[in-house]
Amino acid sequence: MTMYAARSNSGENGIMHADPAIGSEHAVSSGHGRMSSPAPESSRSWRLGSADSSSLTVHLRLAAMTAANEALRKFGDTSPPAALWAATAAGVAVETALKLCLATANPAFIAANVDSGIRLDVRADEPLDTIRTLTGQEAARAVRLLHPHHPSGLSGRHVDLVLGLRNAAAHLGYVDPEHTSEGMQAMVVVVQACLKLIDEDPEDFWDDENATLLEYLEAEETERTQLDLELRKAEAHRRYDQRIADIPAAQVEQVRAVLAAPVLRVISPPEVVVHPCPVCYSAGALFRYVTDSDTDFTGSQYPDNHPRGERFAYPDLFECSVCGLSLTDSEMELDGHFDDVLEEEVEPSEGFWRALQDWKYDQEQERALEQSQLLIYEELD
Repeated sequence: MTMYAARSNSGENGIMHADPAIGSEHAVSSGHGRMSSPAPESSRSWRLGSADSSSLTVHLRLAAMTAANEALRKFGDTSPPAALWAATAAGVAVETALKLCLATANPAFIAANVDSGIRLDVRADEPLDTIRTLTGQEAARAVRLLHPHHPSGLSGRHVDLVLGLRNAAAHLGYVDPEHTSEGMQAMVVVVQACLKLIDEDPEDFWDDENATLLEYLEAEETERTQLDLELRKAEAHRRYDQRIADIPAAQVEQVRAVLAAPVLRVISPPEVVVHPCPVCYSAGALFRYVTDSDTDFTGSQYPDNHPRGERFAYPDLFECSVCGLSLTDSEMELDGHFDDVLEEEVEPSEGFWRALQDWKYDQEQERALEQSQLLIYEELD
């Protein structure tokens, strides 16, 4: 992978300035900082090395990719200066990756106020010197709002841990050795979650030289998640035993049904379905992320002229109101009781069928028009 030499400086409120090493004429800031720009242009231009790009997402992706890979490289060095820059780069990687998720949907989403949003998205001929962007925590909350079924890696715990390390390094020149490894794990988790949201292939993002360390950090995070899973299940077991301890055996099933009723009221397939609890085996609610149906019907896409509404559901959250067990998507991936629903094809949505009918109507109209034109040509001949 080709990487650009870049250095990032984070100041108070997470201000990051692009280094001249990547040839940037813009100073990119965040956390209610400012962006400076050359003279106003007729259209927005983001300088990347020797090339210009009209896409803010390209700029943010480069920043996130450069910072994330640099953080892993510095993390491999045990010297104090390297630890300082590893923490700083990790924070920059997380913040720009989060903003990349937002800007992919709309550049204005990274703005901290309406004026900045207009300048980012609409008034492309105005300078950037008054633009203010979201802080890292604000960007994380915005991503979770934009993607309600976001990966568990975007939880506040992971984001806050990385940004806390970054702020301590940038503002105090201090890095806690005991939390550095955990912070690097959290950075990888957040960045990988962001890549998943924008359908970015991780192999195109991470440097080959960091592959071994990346695998190690992901394995450490998996081990941590496995431990959390076992603790959650143990607590649920204890809670369930307490709830039925004084209940006669003949009435246990009736009590379980009553306790399960609240969560079962939200069942609404295919987004929310019933799934047995791995602890008490009562009926629980499995919340799922369902992909959109394919409604772009083109001849090249469907050469047989038979569009198919491919739609898949993925586990997002599990809730059992009987024993109180709650599991995230990453925890369900590790628990063998959910293997049959990690990816499930579901029926196309109503939107698919409506779009299909519109497509069929358009096809009939095109055929009728072609037939009319042929008749006209025959008459002319």
